[in-house]
Amino acid sequence: MDQAKRPGGSTADLRQVHSIAAFATYVDEYAVADHVALNAELLGVIDAWRSEAEEGVSFTNHLGWHSTRTFFDRKEPAIVKLARHIRAGLAHSVKRYWAEFDPTRHPVVCEGWANVNEKGAFNAPHDHQGAHLSGSYYISMPDSDDKSSGGLEFLNPSGVGWVRLPSGGQMTHPTLFMRPKPGSIIIFPSYLRHWVYPNQEEAARISIAFNLRLLDVPKDATGA
Repeated sequence: MDQAKRPGGSTADLRQVHSIAAFATYVDEYAVADHVALNAELLGVIDAWRSEAEEGVSFTNHLGWHSTRTFFDRKEPAIVKLARHIRAGLAHSVKRYWAEFDPTRHPVVCEGWANVNEKGAFNAPHDHQGAHLSGSYYISMPDSDDKSSGGLEFLNPSGVGWVRLPSGGQMTHPTLFMRPKPGSIIIFPSYLRHWVYPNQEEAARISIAFNLRLLDVPKDATGA
């Protein structure tokens, strides 16, 4: 094989101009420092929330309880505190896509809801159409001998499965699997399909899910 056909051949006459992360999809994780005390308060809040609307609502949840999407409207101190953390994470993540974003000047709509997945409950594959960024905060993630129990899995948006290399490594993966810890905030683009594995433990898997939608920027905010 001559140099022109051999990857890793001579680069004497080669100058790289750009390297573009085409169609890159980022999943950001943040940690809330005071999550132990905060989560203890949130458990009580969610118990009370659930007693207000015991049946909950049905979306992607199977067997689990899904609250109404009123998280950001509630006034309990623990929810107000968590909402502040979530908004800070969203403001940081959105700058990947819109560097000039300023939460004090640019209007947004946030919605959130509680998920309680008791034993056997799971969330079917879905995305969050109509939003820009989505995510979850984790209050309770029971330990399990089943490493997939309650796990969060993202599906490769390209639709490509395994692309293996001769070395045995992989060039691409069909999924990204995570088992977030309590106190973690996971934020991702809303188009990214994902699902939650069945919880195999007696203790409930409890999270707060949320969406961010960016609104049209007023002319006086841009100087236009």
